[in-house]
Amino acid sequence: MDQQIFLCCRSADGLDATQLSALAKQLAWRALEQMTAQDQPTLQAAGVQLQKESSGRPLFCGTDAFVSITHTTGMAAAAVSALPLGIDIERSSRVSLHAAERMFSSQEKRWMQQTDLADPFALLWTLREAYAKWTGLGLAGLCRLEARQGKVSFSPANAHQILCSDSCCLAGSLLLGEYRLSFVAQKPLHPSPSLIVRVEENGIFKKIWKTY
Repeated sequence: MDQQIFLCCRSADGLDATQLSALAKQLAWRALEQMTAQDQPTLQAAGVQLQKESSGRPLFCGTDAFVSITHTTGMAAAAVSALPLGIDIERSSRVSLHAAERMFSSQEKRWMQQTDLADPFALLWTLREAYAKWTGLGLAGLCRLEARQGKVSFSPANAHQILCSDSCCLAGSLLLGEYRLSFVAQKPLHPSPSLIVRVEENGIFKKIWKTY
């Protein structure tokens, strides 16, 4: 059976951080509705609740689904899957050479200099943020771990074919208008033929296939 991620994102111009966070939580429920084919009132009546771990990572109690949420100025997103995952979104135009020098591996920095991709920094940055969310460490915790064990490194053949030095996960990335959204998910013990990312963007359904 194919591995699936249910992703919902929505434009959010003019919203402040608190409103963006609330919207991302609404989108988490929307993604769970798509995964379970049940509406939010039915899920809540069955005891499903959206809560947070002590680390701040969101989780749905009362269901086996895993959830990740993200937001940045102008956009919010959430994703659910049967396996642990992390997502992150940023404007594709974002560039910080200082952050790249400090956070990226040597291999990633070489790739940034060589690639023809228009938004290499945003791609790598969102991948690392998504990886940090997937692990549950957060970016600060990931930095501490990498200081002891060496950096995790992503090797994008292109935006749709991305390898990670951590063989326990799989990764991918999407361009959503002016935004770059990346995800990292737990690799199944028995890999499925393909990964299906089911995307609802501003209420419009899309389906993106990624074979691995």
